[in-house]
Amino acid sequence: MSKFITVATFTYPQEAYVIKSRLEAEGIPVFLKNELTIQTDNFLSNAMGGVQLQIMESDLESSLPLLEEAGLITDNEAKATKEHLQKKTTDPAQSICPNCGSDNISINKKPNSWWAAFLLLIGIPGPFYKKELHCFDCHQDFELDKEK
Repeated sequence: MSKFITVATFTYPQEAYVIKSRLEAEGIPVFLKNELTIQTDNFLSNAMGGVQLQIMESDLESSLPLLEEAGLITDNEAKATKEHLQKKTTDPAQSICPNCGSDNISINKKPNSWWAAFLLLIGIPGPFYKKELHCFDCHQDFELDKEK
């Protein structure tokens, strides 16, 4: 499942149209997040994080030369991104659900029930959480240790 990722941010939508048309000419689908809202009221640009140029995650590698040509990223950033794409990620949030095989998962921090009871008993607040992964497709929770 591929998703949109933000590759550049602009203050005004007019600034984003040039690179948007260049990417679309190469067959890369582009989405401008917050475009219409900021067109309506330019003063909202800083509050909303600007106009975000988003492309599909699967198209990132093919768009790097175009983003570099437009001056949106440097040569070093392009190389670092290519290296990151070639490496297999070890981030648990990028794992696959063992129940349904979906990659639509995230990390949930839940209070550990034993620690919560103990802290409630002695009256000391503390951030004792256990991390679990949650699949949004099958709504299954599973521990990080089971994923390794």
